[in-house]
Amino acid sequence: MKPIINPWIMYVIGLVNNISFIFAVVIFFLLSAIIIVAATGFVKFVENYDNFDEFLEDNHTAVKWFKKGCISLIIAGIVMILIPSEKTLYSMVVLENVTPNNIEIAGNTGKDVIDYLFDKIDQMNDEEEDK
Repeated sequence: MKPIINPWIMYVIGLVNNISFIFAVVIFFLLSAIIIVAATGFVKFVENYDNFDEFLEDNHTAVKWFKKGCISLIIAGIVMILIPSEKTLYSMVVLENVTPNNIEIAGNTGKDVIDYLFDKIDQMNDEEEDK
C-alpha cells in the first residue's frame, strides 16, 4: 500500500529547525562582523582623515567587503523570515491531503483532525527522543 504522505517530506520538515538555526548563526556572525568593520572604519576616519572621499579611496577593499556583508545580511534575514515553522509545514501537508470525504469519515471538524494528527506526531517525536 502506497503511503498518503511521502516519508521524505516528514524528514525534510524535521530539518527546518536546523536550517533556521544555521541562518540565525550566520546572521549573528555577519552582524558582528559588520559592526566591527563599521566601528573600526569610523575610528580610523576620525583619527586620520579630513575628507570622506579620501577615506573611501584609501579603504576601498574594506568598504567593498562592508557592502557585501550588508547585502548578505539582508538576504539571510529575508530567507530566515520566509522559512516556515515545522508546525506550519505539517499543517500544509495535512491540509493538502484532507478532503471533505475524509472529514466526514472521521466525524470531526478539520481542526480536530489536525489537532489529533499533531498529537500523534508529538507522541512519535517524544518516543524517538527517549531512544
